[in-house]
Amino acid sequence: MKKPIAFIILFVLFHKQQLNAEKLALIVGITKYPVSSGWSELDTDRDVDLISNALVKKGFKSENISILRNQEATLAGLRLALNNLLLNTQYGDVIYFHFSGHGHSIEDDGDDELDGLDEVLVPFDAIFPISTPSQFNFYLRDDELGVYFDKIAQKAGHKGDVLITLDACYSGTGIRGFGKARGGQKPSILLSTKKQGSHYNEKKNF
Repeated sequence: MKKPIAFIILFVLFHKQQLNAEKLALIVGITKYPVSSGWSELDTDRDVDLISNALVKKGFKSENISILRNQEATLAGLRLALNNLLLNTQYGDVIYFHFSGHGHSIEDDGDDELDGLDEVLVPFDAIFPISTPSQFNFYLRDDELGVYFDKIAQKAGHKGDVLITLDACYSGTGIRGFGKARGGQKPSILLSTKKQGSHYNEKKNF
């Protein structure tokens, strides 16, 4: 299961070796969500180790590989790390981002989704099940993630490269928009916040 991911990383990044550019990476792995969060424990430690080792073999300097594990990967921690990745990106750079953890689907907050749902990455401090509107604010929405990587891609330019891998439920539309998505939990929708006239279609498991 993990070999194809490592192969993709090695293949995509190989042809960029001829550029005199930096190679920057951010790897996130959340294994032990707090019991109080409602999210089950995962096994992501191997993901982080295998990917970081593969990157070093392909010319990434260890000091240019940022890693967030467990309690480091709160929503604030993720935003800070993504901001740092954006700030450090220069024209021609190779950028790699990987997330291993829970993914989820929640009600859209901007009326820009055909199915009325945003796909999200689940940070360490997110709560499930969602029972109040404020708890939606602890998830990293696909819209926000897309803004970060649009800006990163613009800074890297046409001579740079940006590769993103998401090992999480509902990650199928995490970057590219509407499409099929896998997921174990039903989407989180609060009737008290559902917008009048919006259509929330329950996603099927694929």
